[in-house]
Amino acid sequence: MTTVPAAWRMIEDVLRENAHSIFLALRKPATDTQLRRLESNVERQLPKDFVKSWKIHDGLRGSFLGQIRLFDYWAFLPLTAIQAVWKTMTDLQAECEFGGCQFEVTTRIKNDAHWRVGWVPFMDADGDKVVIDLDPGPKGKVGQVFEWSNSGSFPMRLLADSFDEWLSGIAERFSKCYFRLDEFGGIWLDNQQQGRTSRSTSSQA
Repeated sequence: MTTVPAAWRMIEDVLRENAHSIFLALRKPATDTQLRRLESNVERQLPKDFVKSWKIHDGLRGSFLGQIRLFDYWAFLPLTAIQAVWKTMTDLQAECEFGGCQFEVTTRIKNDAHWRVGWVPFMDADGDKVVIDLDPGPKGKVGQVFEWSNSGSFPMRLLADSFDEWLSGIAERFSKCYFRLDEFGGIWLDNQQQGRTSRSTSSQA
């Protein structure tokens, strides 16, 4: 498995050559103060691989609620957006007490509520999210990564045991050119095992 810095170097090389606007949108590192603030809010320690990544790039500029997406229409969130989305979802869950996913899910992910305090969203696509799980199910691992549906229209899907495993998988696809570019300069992974499979290029229209 590739280290977080090595994975980012691979991703950066591909973006620089094939999607320069996305490359230029990569933000500078997050600060220790920003990371501690997020930990304080979620009341859990962030995984070391997650921290390493945000100390390389604090998400993308113009991504959340904007047009710059890392791949497959996924916005790559800076810490300010992560905190805002996490708070919105946590407050909404506390107020409305929504039930869990309607689909059968792995015992590695808790399913007793629509949203849990220990889920930290770091990618977003029209409300759907990729999440770092700091409160896993009985057979899960702290720091595992899964895909979460805002509407409950598809089952929660485990993507990787850890953030560095997830990022390494993305970097490998990038480095092996397992992707295509659309007419807007967006990147879409081919034969993807991770990320949304239901979105199409028309999503950006």
